[in-house]
Amino acid sequence: MTVHRERTTMFANKLRAGIAVTALVASGLAIGAPALADPNNGTVQFTPGAGDFVGVGSDTTQFVMKDLADAFNNGLSTGRIGSWDACTYAANTTYPCTGATSTTAPITIRSNAVTGGTNSIARPNGSGAGKALLYSPSNPSVDFARSSSGLSTAETNAGLVAYPFAVDYLTTVVSASVASNAPTALSIGQVLGIYNGTFTNWAQLGGNNAPIHPYIPQTGSGTRTFFLAQLQAANGGVAPTLASNVVETQEHDPTAIKNDPDAVAPFSRGRADSTVRVENGWVAQRAVYNVVRGNASTALLNLFQQTSSNNSFLCSSAATSIIENDGFRQMALAGSGGSCGVATTASTSNFTVNPAGQSSGVPTTQSSLSVTGGVRVFGAGSNAVITVANGGTGFVSINGRGFTGVGAVSGTQASIAIPSSLPAGTYPITASYSGDATHLGSSNTGSLTVTRAGSAITGVKVKLAKAKKHHKATKYTATVRIAAAGVTPTGAVVIKKGAKTIGVGSLRNGVATISFKIAKLKKGKNKLTVSYVGDGNVVGVAKTITVKRKK
Repeated sequence: MTVHRERTTMFANKLRAGIAVTALVASGLAIGAPALADPNNGTVQFTPGAGDFVGVGSDTTQFVMKDLADAFNNGLSTGRIGSWDACTYAANTTYPCTGATSTTAPITIRSNAVTGGTNSIARPNGSGAGKALLYSPSNPSVDFARSSSGLSTAETNAGLVAYPFAVDYLTTVVSASVASNAPTALSIGQVLGIYNGTFTNWAQLGGNNAPIHPYIPQTGSGTRTFFLAQLQAANGGVAPTLASNVVETQEHDPTAIKNDPDAVAPFSRGRADSTVRVENGWVAQRAVYNVVRGNASTALLNLFQQTSSNNSFLCSSAATSIIENDGFRQMALAGSGGSCGVATTASTSNFTVNPAGQSSGVPTTQSSLSVTGGVRVFGAGSNAVITVANGGTGFVSINGRGFTGVGAVSGTQASIAIPSSLPAGTYPITASYSGDATHLGSSNTGSLTVTRAGSAITGVKVKLAKAKKHHKATKYTATVRIAAAGVTPTGAVVIKKGAKTIGVGSLRNGVATISFKIAKLKKGKNKLTVSYVGDGNVVGVAKTITVKRKK
């Protein structure tokens, strides 16, 4: 059964096969997108031998590594890169994907036995499953693992080393094959709310009235690991509990999403095809890696490691257009401020990219944000103003403690409404710019201070309380009205004579009714202090009144 993958999006809008090596065209070899990116499929076909290098793992980078391998392997008979797919997709009933391995019959990853190795294996489905074959247990027939996430503690303790070579952009996608009910942009706070169950209907986020169907990649996926880390960071460092409606699906397989108007899933922009729509708003940069054992051979290290004495093909100018045409950005060399081919055991945070060869529609211009939250009074509407340097279009999302929002960039600014109900306090704001076809996304932080609203006593009326028949009045009733701009005050109102409290009442709809005994007052004029004590969002106020006791 043949399954072709579509590469017609703005992020990867060229046929991947044949773009790498002009010599392949000249040789008359057929060029077209293969059903699989395995070494024995596509433009350069072979089954790796004992002298070749076998890789497995990440779905995210399986196609770009195949294209890089085709370019590198051209004309070689040994020392070739043999990169095997994570799996094929659920739509392919012959080779479906489930869990950590696909349900296909074992594949033969080498034609020659390697001491201690197993040549017939089930496809490792994802970064984690691929890296596991390097140590848990180690299969010497596997030389490297593709990974879209950094090393875990267990992987570092096992002596694995990662070599970054490109930057990927993780975002969310919805259906493009049918009209989606989702809004056009989602902030990270909104994405967190979708996956922890806070938001269950698209209407809660500005979309149509329809249930949200969230999907997440399978366990062992590097994209899943990275995505959950982003949700945890947005959740104040606490790992969120996934809602009961979150469903696992094969990483970067659009099958479950493309025909569901209510679906949403995390997706690499480099892997998004025309059947899905990339959401504006939140986007996260991440490095993608090739991972080897700590005792890897020099010949293997030379493929991925950039040093003063070795030039990695993946970090070379010959690889730039290949990487970009597959929807990624090649990392810059260390001498240019980047980290391409630099060995690491920690997740790479240096996303400086190579400025050369920018002709594929991949974003290239760096952007930066400044966040102006300012000071506002509780109950008054206001906006957070986000300035995007270096121009650009698209959307900015903000995420604060208790509020989120999305705004379109107009000129160089996005203005995002802050809810007037936000309680008094100081709030950190994280703003994320989505980027566009030419501008990279970026993020920055700022703060917003909400002060308590002022208040005023707008009326105090004191009168004798109505007495029972044939009885004299024994109490006064005071009606006190409190007002504040944009909000109805709550809390207590206290009446004092000197330092002594003679009556207390609670505000209801801005009015407090307070009774106090006539006996508390002397005959003649009495000066009383009426005080509104305030609440968490409204400042208190006091007023002196005079009450005359006649008898």
